[in-house]
Amino acid sequence: MMKKVFSLLCACVMAMAVPAFAATQGQVDNLADIVGKTPTNSAAAKELADAVKNDKSLVVGEEVSGAMRAALFVATGYTPQVDTTVNGYGVKAYHSPGMAQPLTISQVAFENGKLTFTAQFEGGAQSELGTYIMVEVPETLEMGATYMWECEGQTGIAFVKGTSSNGSRIMFYAPHFSTYTITAVNNATPAPAPETASAPAASVLANTASDISFAVLAIVGLGALAVLGSAIALKKRGAEN
Repeated sequence: MMKKVFSLLCACVMAMAVPAFAATQGQVDNLADIVGKTPTNSAAAKELADAVKNDKSLVVGEEVSGAMRAALFVATGYTPQVDTTVNGYGVKAYHSPGMAQPLTISQVAFENGKLTFTAQFEGGAQSELGTYIMVEVPETLEMGATYMWECEGQTGIAFVKGTSSNGSRIMFYAPHFSTYTITAVNNATPAPAPETASAPAASVLANTASDISFAVLAIVGLGALAVLGSAIALKKRGAEN
């Protein structure tokens, strides 16, 4: 009986020991602010890339896109690893240096104001920092319009830069690869308001969550030992009587 009680208590303690943490939109935007100000901070850039790559409910807004663009430009020495023409569209791509697998761009199409872009690293590999994409389209787009991308249920902002009367450049940050559909919208997908400047970055909050979990673990563990000790004492007293 005591073994069963002890096993049950251990299982409860272990369940409590697993920290659960997911960065909010505001925390991600705060982390993006850190990366934007210090794009050489590769650890923060990787943490930011991982956050938006692993949680597709997070909106890749202007803060995140701008920060990762700066981080990738620094990491690549402002030199694109891909500079090619696909189906008549000029494409440049900046991704984590040292990628052994080539990036294959299988589709680039611009019709009725919508850009469809499909790419994949060979073997399904992913760039650690994500990829920043620039596509030249043969149409002058409205600079004041808001362009958003959608990929596998996630949304993000796309930037439009007029290049000449012959076309424009569409730029966006791709956390992961598949098919990106980019269109002009009336209003950008709203992101939750950023948290206050005093709010800790996502990494700090993650560590805090771990600390809290281990504090709870210690409390629950001590409680479990106390309960187990009481049970043993009662059993021993019953045996003596």
